[in-house]
Amino acid sequence: MDIAQVINKYRECGQKITPQRLAVLKALEGDRSHPTAAAVVEKVHRDNPYISPATVYRVLNELAAMGEIQSLALKDGTTRFDPNAEDHAHLLCERCGRIDDVPWTVTAGALPGSLSMGYRLNSVQVIFRGVCPRCQGESVTPAGL
Repeated sequence: MDIAQVINKYRECGQKITPQRLAVLKALEGDRSHPTAAAVVEKVHRDNPYISPATVYRVLNELAAMGEIQSLALKDGTTRFDPNAEDHAHLLCERCGRIDDVPWTVTAGALPGSLSMGYRLNSVQVIFRGVCPRCQGESVTPAGL
């Protein structure tokens, strides 16, 4: 995620660059951990304790709607956010919850025209589920992700 590009996109849409939006952008910048909204709130609060969790959630949803971040809805009801909005898939460890990016292109993951059933595809989200190398050697109860 390029903060300058996101700021320009906000401005092009007639939106202001508020301190709250900027704080969320900075919290996400370079974060490859695929944080939950709560983790982003915690990171934002380190320098900006006055920003409400509701505001952070709203900004995360704005960014996802703008296509600047990816929103990953997991089986356990949690949502994780990925500032890497480029085409890629995810590897999810079902034991510890770790998420890693893996190269994947929309053309490689898109449905052939005959299988699209008339849908016009806007995006593809692929999550491969398994057990990460670290957890393969541990005896851990699956987290239900």
